[in-house]
Amino acid sequence: MKTICLLLFMLILYPLGTFAQIFSKKADARISLQSNITFQTIENLSGNYCQANYTDKAEDAVGKFMLNRLQPTNIRFAIPIKHWEPQNDNQSATEVYWPGFKDVGVTESLFRMLKAMKNQHGVKTFTGSIWDLPNWMVTNPQEKEKRTIKPEMYAEVAESIGTFLRHAKGKYGVEINYISFNEADGGYQVLLSAQEMIAFIKVAVPIIEKMGISVKFLTGDVHKTDATIPYVSELLADESIRKHLGPISFHSWWSDTLPDTEFEKIAALGKQHNLPVWCTELGYDAFLWKTPTAHSTWLNAWEIAKIYHRVLRYSGATVTQYWTFQNNFPMVSEDTLTTYPIFQYTERLVKQFKPGTVIIDATTNDPGLWVLAGKDAKGKLMMQVLNVSEWHKDVEIDNWKAKEANATLSSAAASSFDTQIIKVKSDKFKINLPPRSITFLAMP
Repeated sequence: MKTICLLLFMLILYPLGTFAQIFSKKADARISLQSNITFQTIENLSGNYCQANYTDKAEDAVGKFMLNRLQPTNIRFAIPIKHWEPQNDNQSATEVYWPGFKDVGVTESLFRMLKAMKNQHGVKTFTGSIWDLPNWMVTNPQEKEKRTIKPEMYAEVAESIGTFLRHAKGKYGVEINYISFNEADGGYQVLLSAQEMIAFIKVAVPIIEKMGISVKFLTGDVHKTDATIPYVSELLADESIRKHLGPISFHSWWSDTLPDTEFEKIAALGKQHNLPVWCTELGYDAFLWKTPTAHSTWLNAWEIAKIYHRVLRYSGATVTQYWTFQNNFPMVSEDTLTTYPIFQYTERLVKQFKPGTVIIDATTNDPGLWVLAGKDAKGKLMMQVLNVSEWHKDVEIDNWKAKEANATLSSAAASSFDTQIIKVKSDKFKINLPPRSITFLAMP
C-alpha cells in the first residue's frame, strides 16, 4: 500500500517528463560515423509557395517571413492557368492572342512575388506546378477532382503554359526551370495517366519551344511515396520524351506505415536513370488542414522530423519542399508571426544541412535511434538523431574528429530547443537522449 501511495504522490509531484526520466529503462547504444561512405549532395531544403491556387493573392505574411528567415533557393509554386487564360484566346494553339491572357489579380501578384524572390531573396530555381485548368479545357467541368483534359485541347493547354513561361521571363525576368501537373497520377485536380502524360509532353514541348522557352517536366510529382515507382517508371520507359524530363519527384504523404525500402526504391531508380530525386511536397498528413490547432504543437514538429529523416536518409532526395512555406500548413502564426516548434526544428535542420552538404553513412546498434548524418565542404560533421523509443538512451558517438560538439536537443517532455557544448576525447563522446527526442549535433 505504501508503494502505491508513493507512486501516486510522485505522479502528482513530477511532470511527466521528469517522472519518465526517473523510472525509465536506460539502454547503452552506439553511433558510428562513416564519413568515407557518401550518398547524395543536398541542393536545398526548401518549401512550396502555392497560395495562388487557393486564394486571390499569391503572397502572404507567413511566406515573406519564411523567405527572410530560411532563405530558400529552390521553390515550387502554383501556376493558376484558370486565371491566366479563363477563356480561349483564339481558335489557334500556335497563334497567340496576348489580350486573352490575364496578368491581373492573383496572376499579377504571383509574377511580382516570383520577381521579388529572384531579385531580393536569391531564389535560383523555380518549379511551376499546375493544379487545375479552366472548364473549357476539360471533359468533366462539373468535377472538382480527377478532371481530364480533352485530347484535342492538349495543344491549347501547352499554349497557355508556354505563354505563362514566356511572360514570366520577358516582362518579369524570371525563368521557370521546371513544370509539372500536381499529383496528376491521383487526379488532384487534373488526372493524367502515365501514357496520357507522355502524349501531352510530346504535344507540348514543340509548342513551348517555338515560343523560345526551354523547360523540363518534373518526372512524376506523384501524390504519395509508394505511387512513385509505377508511374515514374512508365514515363522513363519512353525514350522519345526522356530528354525533356527533369528530377524524379514525389510527395511523402501517407508514408507512416511504409517500410524504408519504398524510399530506397526511389533512390535506386534515380541512380539507374542518372536523375536527381526531389520530394516536392514534404509532409506526413495531407489532411492536417482539418485540424488547424495541430500546426502549433510539438507533436507536429516530431512527425515532420521523422519524415525528413526518411526522405533524406533513404530516398536520396537532393531537394525537399515542405508543404508549405505559406499560411497553409503554417510554421508560424499568421497574425503575430510567432514561431511554432515545427519552425524551430526546420530552421535548425535547414541551417545545419546547408546546400552542398553530403549525406554520409552512420551505423547504430539500436533500432530506436534514427540517425541522419552529413559533412560539409570543409569536412565538418553534423547529425540529426531521433530517439523514437520510450526510453532514455545513453549513447556513445565515435569518429567525431573535433574537440567539441554543439548539441541542440528537444523532446516531448520539454519542447524547447536547448543547446550545450560537449567535450570530445579520442574522437568519442557520450550523450543522454530522452524518450521521443530530436537532437542536432554539429562540429563548432
